[in-house]
Amino acid sequence: MDEIMSILTESLDVQKFDTTILNKRQKMNIYSLEIQYEAAWALMNIIANKKSEQIQALFTPKVIIALIKLFDSTSDVSVANQVLLAIGNVIAENPGLCYQCIYLGVIPSLVKQMMNFLANEEFIRTLSWVMANICHVKDQPTFSETGYDLLPISYQIVTKKDSETVANSIWALTYLTDDGLDVLMNFEKSVIRDIVPHLTSSNIELKSASLHLLANIACGNDELTNSIIKYGTLKHLGKFLTGSNKEFKREAAWMLSNILAGTKKQIDAVFKAGLVQPLIELLNSDMEKIQEKAVWAITNIPLCGAKHHVFQLLDMDIIPPFCQCLNASRPYIVESTLEGIKMILEQCHERKKEVCRKLIECGAVENIKRHEKEGNKRAQEHTRKIISEYFTN
Repeated sequence: MDEIMSILTESLDVQKFDTTILNKRQKMNIYSLEIQYEAAWALMNIIANKKSEQIQALFTPKVIIALIKLFDSTSDVSVANQVLLAIGNVIAENPGLCYQCIYLGVIPSLVKQMMNFLANEEFIRTLSWVMANICHVKDQPTFSETGYDLLPISYQIVTKKDSETVANSIWALTYLTDDGLDVLMNFEKSVIRDIVPHLTSSNIELKSASLHLLANIACGNDELTNSIIKYGTLKHLGKFLTGSNKEFKREAAWMLSNILAGTKKQIDAVFKAGLVQPLIELLNSDMEKIQEKAVWAITNIPLCGAKHHVFQLLDMDIIPPFCQCLNASRPYIVESTLEGIKMILEQCHERKKEVCRKLIECGAVENIKRHEKEGNKRAQEHTRKIISEYFTN
């Protein structure tokens, strides 16, 4: 196998031919392209039939350098696409080889050839797939040097018509913005306008990528959140909150939890979109990851909102379903619920008796007292304040 790999690697660089006769040069150049294409195709097929550890053993730096060198230098889109497929298969599910490709300069070549072959749909589709795989390993030191150069081309190809290409480019942006506050602070807001329509796509992958990216963007600054609202995201979220797809429910609730941690105008927008009632209904979800996001969302209303927002919650009879979350097994859910109860009491002085009565009627007070002994430090702090200020008599 080593001998075969050596032959194929040499075949990637078939550029030696007699330049004295133009016709001969042209014929040899065509011949060279054919050999390069076939060599790249053969390498891709070798990858497809090998396990990850075998691929890492076969694809030495010499082989990777040859692939990247050819990819960077070729002016033939068919060769470029075939080589890129080989590179993509090398790095797919092989993080170590992905780091090597980044270190050996694949990213500047991607940027360069994207501009050269932007009009070729097949090539751009392959490029988007490779980008998504590379961005999935963004937490590695090798990525930080050049990886963020992929941001501008991700912005550019997210507007393409091919759904697979767009989904891949959105996933690339999603991976870049997962816990990537530095990226979010400089995120191109006009891209949000291009993403929002995909929330209604019949392509599940495209819809999922779009929802996840928008949820990430909602973790950013107020300008980004304003753009999310401005371009019509909220009108689509109700169907995710009330649908059967649990992952979509979790993503939508998470997005809203971040929007509701924003300005009072942004909280107003969520209420006006009719999204608070579906969030309340998710408090009873049998999936704690969904319940957790719903609790965060509801808690952020008294934390960040105005008194009239809390009164709206009370008019929706928030106390009984919210207090049910005190029975959750996850400490963070209980802690957030206690914080929410404390903030509701602090915000609704005029309706304090009503809230206290409902807390007693639904059995929450005894539950709250229980967490004074059993809860974590933050939960105990919230509990003591609730009991001492509102239930000492």
